[in-house]
Amino acid sequence: MTRKEALKILELDDNFTEEELRINYKKQMRKWHPDICESENAEEMAKKINEARTILEQKSDEEITFDSDIDVEELKNKIVNTLIEEY
Repeated sequence: MTRKEALKILELDDNFTEEELRINYKKQMRKWHPDICESENAEEMAKKINEARTILEQKSDEEITFDSDIDVEELKNKIVNTLIEEY
């Protein structure tokens, strides 16, 4: 499932908040839960809703931030030196 498909399933736009994700997930699960919905594809839809939530909960690479106290150059040097020593 793509991120775009997950957004569509949970009726979210690309700039959703965690609160909107939580609310829309619950809304869709109440609608499609197999114990509530009598549709033949309710179980399949509930699985898709869970998968969509999992995908959207994962942070993209752009959303991951680094601690500002980390010296990136120093870290690079340590990695390079370790690789050189192991080689």
